[in-house]
Amino acid sequence: MKHDINPYAATPAVLVAPRAIRTVGRIRFWSAIGLAVVLVAGSVPAAAMAIRDIESIMVSAAVFVPSALILSVLALPAMLRPLQGISISMLLIVVGCFLTIALNSWSPSDAQRPIGWTTVACATGLQLGWMPIIWVGFRFRNSAAAQRDAETATAVVSEAPFSQS
Repeated sequence: MKHDINPYAATPAVLVAPRAIRTVGRIRFWSAIGLAVVLVAGSVPAAAMAIRDIESIMVSAAVFVPSALILSVLALPAMLRPLQGISISMLLIVVGCFLTIALNSWSPSDAQRPIGWTTVACATGLQLGWMPIIWVGFRFRNSAAAQRDAETATAVVSEAPFSQS
């Protein structure tokens, strides 16, 4: 029934349900952002070390692989999903380097130049990872503001008097 016909009908403001805003927790958000920053920013010094000493890829892989795997799990919610590209890229870089060395049966001296420069090229490309980091940050900030606005609107609607004296 329409509000005009039924004096006991709910007002249209009450009938409109507030839009559900799905956000991720602050701890998950900051953990995912932190790991993404470690992967993107850490790729530059790791590539520089790979040019100088090829054995350093063992240390950087030991840091980057667990970080990338953890980030891929943390970035499962839709809001953080753009960060999965960073973790997948890092995993592919590490696997690609090790497969190249293993399949070519290279010694460390044979792998020094091609793998060193390949890691530089990959680290340069991985710097595009700053774009999803910034985008996810803006989305989180906007969703947190929208969540506060929705909570405020719900509180105002629930405090509105329903009966007139």
